[in-house]
Order: sequence, then C-alpha cells, then structure tokens
Amino acid sequence: MVKNTNKSKVKIDDLHCYKNPKTKRKCSNNEYIPSIDIRTNVHYLYGDVEHLDNNNDNLNNIEYCDNSIKTNKGQLFESYVAEYEPPNIRIIINTEYLKEIVKELKIKDRIFTRRKISELIGISEDVYQRVLYKGYRLSFNIFNKFKALFLDNFSKQSLLKFYKKYTSYKEKLITHFEDDLIPHKKMIGQFEYIPLEENEDLAEFMCIMCGDGHLSENSQTVMIALNPVDEEYYTDYTISMICYIFNLKPDELYYHEIEGQNTLQIILRRKSIHFSIVEKGKRIRDNKNGLIPGNKVDHQVGVPDFVLKNYSFIRRGLKGLFDTDGGITVNLDKRITLNFENYSDTLLHDFHNMCHLLGINSTYSSKSRQVNITEVKSVKNFLDIVKPEKFKEPLRRIWLACKILKEVAPVEINEKVEQRIKNFKLKEGKLRFSYSRRNTLLIKQWLEVEYNQVLKRRESQFLGSIELNEHLNNYGFSISEEMTNYLIGMALTEDSYTQIKLKRDIDEIYNISNQLLYFICEFTYESILNSILLNDDEIILNLIKEITKLMPYDILLLLRYRTAFMKYAKYLIIILREIIRRSDPKIQEPISPYYIIQVFAGKGIQIPFKYTFLRKNLIPFLKTRYPRRFWYVTDYK
Repeated sequence: MVKNTNKSKVKIDDLHCYKNPKTKRKCSNNEYIPSIDIRTNVHYLYGDVEHLDNNNDNLNNIEYCDNSIKTNKGQLFESYVAEYEPPNIRIIINTEYLKEIVKELKIKDRIFTRRKISELIGISEDVYQRVLYKGYRLSFNIFNKFKALFLDNFSKQSLLKFYKKYTSYKEKLITHFEDDLIPHKKMIGQFEYIPLEENEDLAEFMCIMCGDGHLSENSQTVMIALNPVDEEYYTDYTISMICYIFNLKPDELYYHEIEGQNTLQIILRRKSIHFSIVEKGKRIRDNKNGLIPGNKVDHQVGVPDFVLKNYSFIRRGLKGLFDTDGGITVNLDKRITLNFENYSDTLLHDFHNMCHLLGINSTYSSKSRQVNITEVKSVKNFLDIVKPEKFKEPLRRIWLACKILKEVAPVEINEKVEQRIKNFKLKEGKLRFSYSRRNTLLIKQWLEVEYNQVLKRRESQFLGSIELNEHLNNYGFSISEEMTNYLIGMALTEDSYTQIKLKRDIDEIYNISNQLLYFICEFTYESILNSILLNDDEIILNLIKEITKLMPYDILLLLRYRTAFMKYAKYLIIILREIIRRSDPKIQEPISPYYIIQVFAGKGIQIPFKYTFLRKNLIPFLKTRYPRRFWYVTDYK
C-alpha cells in the first residue's frame, strides 16, 4: 500500500460560508480533511462498445474501448483507487415489533427472560431494557444476533407476518424483508441512512457530482459548485434536484459564496448523505474509480456502474456531465458545436462511449482533453435526446444567437462589432471573449446599435429582411426571442449554408449549388419570356418567394444574404435578357461569353460573373432552349 506523501492537514477555505443567503447565518470553518491511504493500479482494457437501441436496456455486458490512460507527455498514468472507510452505522429496532417478538418468545418458552435474552445477545440487562423500550442504538454485530435468535425460534412466515404489521408500506421496506427480517432504521450520526433509489434523477445527480461536485475525505461534506450569475436557471434547477433526491428544503442547504468568481457552493454536511452517494458511486466493471471522496483529478474518477444500466439512465447521465463541464460554441462556419472538457481521462472516455451507445458520433482528443461533437446531425441528435439545461438557459441562447448574427451580418456591421470586441479585450486584458452574462449583454447591445444605424436608411434591398421587420415592429432593431430561435434553428439545419455561399470580406455571392442555380435560371428565363410587363425588381421578389420554398431554412430572410442575392439576381437577369435577345437568328451579334462581358464593360457595367461561369452554366442552359443558335457550341469540360 502506498501512502499519500502529503501529510499536512488541508483546511477548508476560510471564505464566507452561510447556511442561508438571506439570514447570513455562518457555518463552521474549523473542519480539517485528514490524509487518506491509497493504492495504485495500472489498468489495461480493450474491447468494443456496441450501439444501444432505445428498446435495449440491458447493459450488463458493456465493455469499454479505453486504452491505458496517458498524460500529455505520453507517459502511462497511474490511476488511484482510494481505500474508503465507511462511517459507523448504528441500528434502531422498531420497539413495538421487538416487544411483540419478545412476548411470543416467552409464550413459546418461559426460558426467554430478560436476563436470558441479554446473555444470548451479549449485552447487559440494562442495555436490553433501553433497546426494548427506548429504541437504543445497536451495532451491526448485536443486531445480527437478534436476527439469529428470532430465526432459531420462528419461521420466516411468522416473522413476515409481524414485519407487515409493524412496517409502513409507504417506506417500501417490505420489499427488503429477506435482508432486514426486523423493521429497523440505520443511523449515521444524528440522521437516518436511507439508501438512494436508482432512478433517472439520481443518475443525472451522480454525473453532476463527477463534473462540478466534491466528496470530502472526512466522510461528511458534499459540495457542488455552481454559477448563479451566468447560469441562474441551472442553479435553481440543481438546487431543486438536490432537495428532491435527499428530501430536503432549500433552507437546509449551506450556501458558500466565493466573491469575485461568480461561484456559489452548495454544501451538505451529513455523513448519511455522504455515505449514500459513495455507495451509489461504486464502479467495479473495469477496476477504475467511480465517484469517490478526494480529489477527482488525482483519482481519475469515472461514471458509476448503475448509470449504465439502461438507456434513460445514460441519457440523464450525459445531461449531468454536459451541463457541468460541457460547452456550446459557434464555429467559423456559423454552426453550433458541442464539446466536453475534463481533466479525468476516465470521465472523457465515459462521455465518449455513452454518446456512442446513444448513436451520437463524437471524437475524443487526448491532447486537448476534450470530446467534440461537430457534425450538424450529431449535434442536433444530442440536443434532442439529452436535452441539456445548458442549451435551455435563456441568456446562453441569446449569446449563441448574437454570435451567429455577427457572422451572418453585413460586412460593415461585422467589422464594427469585431473592432468593439478587440477594444474590449485590450481594455480588460483578456485573451478570449467567451460566454458570460456581461459579455452577452455587451455583444447584444453592440449588434443592436450597429444594425439600427444601417437600417435607418431603409433601402429597397432591406425590405422583407427579418432585421428590418424587427426594426419596424419594435421601433428599433432588437434581438428578440423569435429572432433568437430563428438563428439557432438555422445553425442546426444541415444544408442551411450550403445552397448559397457568400464571400468573406464583401456582401456578394461566392457560389450557388447547381440544383438551385438551374432553378433560378429556369424561373428567370420563363419570367422574362412570359411576363413582359414585369420589371426586374418584381421578378426578383417573385424569385425569392419561390426559392424560400426550396431552401431547408429561409436564409434569404437575413439582410446580408438578401442583399447579396438581390444583387446577384439583378445582374443575372441583365445577362439573360441580353443573351435571349442575341439568341434570335435575325440578330447577327456574337453570343460568346467573352464578347458579352466586353459589351457590358463597354457600357460601364461591371457584372460579377466571369467567363467560366457563363460558359459552364448559362450557355449550356440556353443551348437546350435555342439549339439552332448554339449548335456549334461544344460541351464545357
């Protein structure tokens, strides 16, 4: 056995600790965490993880595809399996039941006097009197002797009859008759120890503990660190869950506020609760640590065994892990991506494998200590199946919407907001501009100010854009809940950005998918031929209405995309009109893309199309309409 080299006692941080933020009643800060003996184990485990279906709840034969744990330097990491010493549990026997049994013993044989029973049990007659009439606490050894005495003189059917009579069905203790035989309570300190019921709520709570929780080595303190400023709703959600699982009221919890860090520690100081969590935190499937007392990183804790019992437990377990150590970001492609980051390699592998069991693709990186979910389909599946509270947080949704809107905003607005962010980071001395309540409100304000300045012009290309609608309806542009949902929904739609792509540094179209381009040419061509009275603007508006029916998400509602597309369609109509005019055999003018571009250049019109685009797309399209005029044009290669 290898002992911990740190012999010093670690004092609990002497920050302000209150039982209730309203009453400000202090709790004790004079507790010390004793050192604990540990043994080291090096594990090697190989295998495959099979996909888990919704209807397949049997996970008894799960094998993990974890290799040996390694550090960033590539060296083998020795995971610690702690030697946990359970607290002293005392037994209180139901006195009414005990009196009835003793009475029946005397009727059966008069030899069972108080003195005789005391001698058989191994306690004094005075202690026996206290047990019989006052519910005196017993050790497990004495309790087992009572059980042996009763089993020697009564059948199990007789004991069950008494058990049912003196046991409350509401407590569900009748189901434990084979183990208990005698109605009793298990006491740890001043509180009754009640084993936790394995359910979905407990599975999520245990994984919350793996992420942001802590079990002290003094077998008493349970702590969860939350962020009530940036994650207000999740803080209330977690407190409600703790109260429900342990049958407590919010004012029975201790609240430990850390100033300047936006951190609120929820503290439970009961040995009975501490022990019940440790009991459910066991992990024996691969000889690695489950949820155990002490430093989670040093011990490389992992998900307990019972969380992997069925589909619903795994789903809620993933929710607990992601809500504590997960992240939601918007990448350069304006997509929402998910990641889980932790310093326990065991926990990272567990998260990765649990995602696999639910059919969610994820990638594990040992260097960055992250599990990433980047595919649009996988991100959407994770959010639909797991339903993390982090994604429901109203302020975080606004943050995501602002990040998406900044990327899809006109270049003029994007550059001004980006400059504001750079100035803010320089002033605050920060390298990153990440999610927080303050940063969310700042970027929201910056976007609204810049958009309002642009939208005051109310140019024709702004008409029909969602930004202008917000500007007119709310007497000024604001990022509403409706717009937030629209932007997030667009970022989670697989093909929302692939149909129409814009240039990065200018509000112009870079590329349009072949299928959509063919539809645009077909619709524009028919509109020019059959609707002579329609002007170009009317054709463009009708074209936008038809395109929105084909798009997976109505991306043309966005100001930048709408402006770029209207400009694109305007020049496309001009070129089509000219080519259609030249397609008349009576008009002897060249129809080569090269000459057409030269004609517009001579008129001072700089069309955004190059020779290759016309040769590859427009000419083949018109060749099918005017085969005689274009018979000599070879197919583009």
